[in-house]
Amino acid sequence: MFMPKSKLTRAQLFTTIIRALEGNKDETVEPRWDNYFAAAASRGITSETDTYAQGRGVNRYEAALMLYRTRNACSTTSGGDDLTAILGALLGTGTASTGTVATTPTNPVANGNLTVAVASDTPGVQYVPGTATNIRALKLNLTAGNTDANINSLNVKLAGLVDRIHIDGVYVTDGMYMPLTNIRTFGTDYKANLNFPGGMTIPAGTTKSVYVVVDTNASINERFVVSVDSPADVSSAGTVGGTFPLKSNEINTTQYVAPSITYTSQTNTLSSTCTNKYYIGDTNKQMGRFTLQSTNTNRAINMMAVRLRTTKNLAGIVSNLKLTLGDGTAVSTSYVLDGKYVVFFTNYALPYGTSRQFYIYGDVVGGDTNDMIQFYLDGSRDVVAFEADTNSPISVSRGTNYISQDYCVANGKTTISKSSTSPGNMNVPMNEQQIVGLIGNLFVKSEMNVDKIRVYAR
Repeated sequence: MFMPKSKLTRAQLFTTIIRALEGNKDETVEPRWDNYFAAAASRGITSETDTYAQGRGVNRYEAALMLYRTRNACSTTSGGDDLTAILGALLGTGTASTGTVATTPTNPVANGNLTVAVASDTPGVQYVPGTATNIRALKLNLTAGNTDANINSLNVKLAGLVDRIHIDGVYVTDGMYMPLTNIRTFGTDYKANLNFPGGMTIPAGTTKSVYVVVDTNASINERFVVSVDSPADVSSAGTVGGTFPLKSNEINTTQYVAPSITYTSQTNTLSSTCTNKYYIGDTNKQMGRFTLQSTNTNRAINMMAVRLRTTKNLAGIVSNLKLTLGDGTAVSTSYVLDGKYVVFFTNYALPYGTSRQFYIYGDVVGGDTNDMIQFYLDGSRDVVAFEADTNSPISVSRGTNYISQDYCVANGKTTISKSSTSPGNMNVPMNEQQIVGLIGNLFVKSEMNVDKIRVYAR
């Protein structure tokens, strides 16, 4: 063998592959592998464009990727059947025509207190942008037995021809895009442990569906799956059953550039003191605003959810939150207030190449003096949106100013205030009975007895 201890170059590898597929080519060119490089590029075996850069060494990842692509490219050429069989044995038995990955379970386990299964409507084979957020990879059904079941954590494995650093995050959400676990990246063992803060309970005899979601970053022409390989990868107080491994369909990253939107708000500093104050009982008050700017030049962006963090748990302080446009048009009146987060659910189409300003309105229903009301975008994945027509996940960037203006509760523990619905000046007939002249709001932090309220007529 010629120079058996030398390192293999990219040019040598794709030259060997093309010779096996098409035979020898003219090598009286500069560089001598140029015709092999052109053939490899035309078959999709390499996505690089600089023929002169192919004399560098090839690492194991690049070699595996070229071989994997070759399997899809060689079925119609002379000698292709033999090479297909060899590569199939080396790389697995995925179906080249569709790119699906074999997901035949190999480890059936008797049902336990908690049964985990791949949902019948789990996402199929996907082709996604190389940089995108909120990609639903795998849908799981969690079913409790005769007693309540709980899940504390989930070990997820990444497999395929992919560099783990191109998966920017992996986490679990519910069907409304609400994160249920922490957000992790895959370790050197290509695994990630996702924790459910405080655990999640599935009531007896019910099923809860969750999604394993990934974000990609600068990934091009990579193919991967995520999986939960065994009951030991599901942390629960009871026994875990199911038919393992639980594996997603194949996800393929492409060179398609995902559209992006930029989130900006009013400031970049969280307030420590109050600037603007509202009274308990105030209704339909503006509590913040932000702008979304679309960079897409030919398609609208469908917004599904916006998840904002707050400086304080607003439960019992605000209610009736809504998201509107500047003209008062309601974009969302459906929301979830969960600790220091509020999620607005919407189906608003952001026109391409435009910006829209959104306003947060709500009622002040309680709280203590100087309780802060302030919203901000915690991270780019907290805006869930997809490109219209293609349904492609998009990327989100956060502007320098990503925090809304602050508002505070003016008065606290025991407060009586005039309601915004209290009648104004009016004329009434003589001898009229039960005239409502004033509507007041009384808020108390704890139970109290009210003997009388003195009212003055002036």
